[in-house]
Amino acid sequence: MSYLRRDIEQSIHYLLQHFPAIVVLGARQVGKSTLLRHVLPDAAFFDLERDSDFQRVNDDPALLLQETSRPIIFDEAQLSVSLFRAL
Repeated sequence: MSYLRRDIEQSIHYLLQHFPAIVVLGARQVGKSTLLRHVLPDAAFFDLERDSDFQRVNDDPALLLQETSRPIIFDEAQLSVSLFRAL
């Protein structure tokens, strides 16, 4: 299946130039993660439904944010309260 461009891509680029973090909200399985991976192809990606990613993020999210110089995508971020404290 090929990627379907979305009008919101321009808005995401604009917001990322003005804010250090953004949130993309929407219903399940509508392509939020696919959209972000397309807009930010070099970003680190953590799926917090995956145990190994959850542990890495949840153990010390502030350190993870400090050590990573490239953009980061957190899929299912609502699963980690400590991540939101660090953000």
